[in-house]
Amino acid sequence: MDNYFCITIQISESIERDKISAALAQLSISGFEENETELLAWFKESDFNEENLKMILDKNHITYQKQFIRGKNWNAEWEANFQPVIIENKIAVRANFHAPITGMDHEIIITPKMSFGTGHHATTSLMIAEMCRLNFIGKKVFDFGAGTGILSILAEKLGASEIFSIDNDPLSTENFKENIEANFCKKIFYTEKGIPPGNEKFDIVLANINKHILLQFLPGLSKMLNPEGQILMSGILNTDVEDMIYEAGKSGLVHRLTNVKDSWALMAFSA
Repeated sequence: MDNYFCITIQISESIERDKISAALAQLSISGFEENETELLAWFKESDFNEENLKMILDKNHITYQKQFIRGKNWNAEWEANFQPVIIENKIAVRANFHAPITGMDHEIIITPKMSFGTGHHATTSLMIAEMCRLNFIGKKVFDFGAGTGILSILAEKLGASEIFSIDNDPLSTENFKENIEANFCKKIFYTEKGIPPGNEKFDIVLANINKHILLQFLPGLSKMLNPEGQILMSGILNTDVEDMIYEAGKSGLVHRLTNVKDSWALMAFSA
């Protein structure tokens, strides 16, 4: 089993967590976790380049703590700490080793691995809650930064006719495919890419990433919408909402709503 280094960064008002998350994502990270007070990144010992890490963090005057962790079964670690989650009393998310959860509109099975999206983080639960309020029946959907595939899976369960999903994280690919099979999905098409498709048009775009990536691809994402199409975005801090409204307006998008949970925001825009 591989050995790892765990890097811990304490979060404060002065640290733009989405900017740092995006910067760290450029490195060979094996796992990433975010909570209210910390950012944690795991690197395989063989992939860890502390010089590059320091270069990124020093630019932002950020210090970190480093911990060496001897090889262990990371999937077993995730399984031991993974608990089912229920959102809006409509959607249940559980692992394949949990008992079925009844009385919900839909149940999603997510095998806990190192890819992002289990429903526990505020950004994912905000996306799921707003998706439940939209009409997906017969709609063509694009999931940008699909992670575990949880939003793509829900889109199919809500009646979408086609879902195109992309993620440039190799760690997500195998996990995504496992989760698609576990949920018996047949309308989801996955590609390991970092950019949206060029000429495709969609009724609904789902983008649960971070502010840095959203701003980079916002003009392109807006052009992918059909008339009256909608885009749901999360991974945005509540303090960045006004910036996102302004930038989205420059791309011709109309702000429809903002929902906030635990300092994170979901924003919905229309074409």
